[in-house]
Amino acid sequence: MSTQETKEFLFTQTCNVIAGHLASGNIPVTNQYIAESFEGIFLALQNEYNKNVKRKPTPLKEILGK
Repeated sequence: MSTQETKEFLFTQTCNVIAGHLASGNIPVTNQYIAESFEGIFLALQNEYNKNVKRKPTPLKEILGK
């Protein structure tokens, strides 16, 4: 696995873990500030990933199934 492939894999896995925890309710997001913070972290990671692989991002709402 190349360095680029490793970066892509790590970005994908991190985004999937954050999205999965948010969707399953494992992270209590009753506080709006906390919810927005996690969403911001997710979007920042996703943007960085998409810059590296040069593809259109998947909307967070689609990932969370909202």
